[in-house]
Amino acid sequence: MTLYVLLAVGGLLGCEKKHIVVEGREVQQVKKRWGLFWGMPFPGPIWQVYYVYTDDSGNKVKHGPYESFDRDGRLDYSAFYRDGRLDGTLSQFGKAGEKLQDSFYRAGKLIGQANYEHGHLVYENEAVFRNERQVGEKHFENGHWSLSFRCGNEIDRRIDAETGEITNLVPPLAIACRH
Repeated sequence: MTLYVLLAVGGLLGCEKKHIVVEGREVQQVKKRWGLFWGMPFPGPIWQVYYVYTDDSGNKVKHGPYESFDRDGRLDYSAFYRDGRLDGTLSQFGKAGEKLQDSFYRAGKLIGQANYEHGHLVYENEAVFRNERQVGEKHFENGHWSLSFRCGNEIDRRIDAETGEITNLVPPLAIACRH
């Protein structure tokens, strides 16, 4: 019987590390490997690849791309961290490499999700921002995109119902109010 264990120790089987710059910040790449343990650990395929920097308190802070792989080397998750918080899209993949789900983050806060069937988008709901303030949501359902605005916000964008591309309207059409 083969027992898989996670390798997160230093030395021969530990984390492979190199320094790079992500968004102007020097970070250290960390690679963790799956390992086979049969009396003695042996290095296996890569389990995680991510980037960290050390903050003023000596803590390791994730900053940059993050990827997680299953024991067969297939991508399970991909995400992006900015100063220790999820920021952007966290994607989950199936065994055949097809996308299963996206979760959208902004400064560590979940702002939307998308679901896929057989790798094809079937549903999405994601917050839309103007500067730091949420002004509406974009939606995908039944094969079409739509855009809605929160009450009191300018209707200053439109969405292509087929592609989901958002473009700015100058001047704004009106002030939105939905109940």
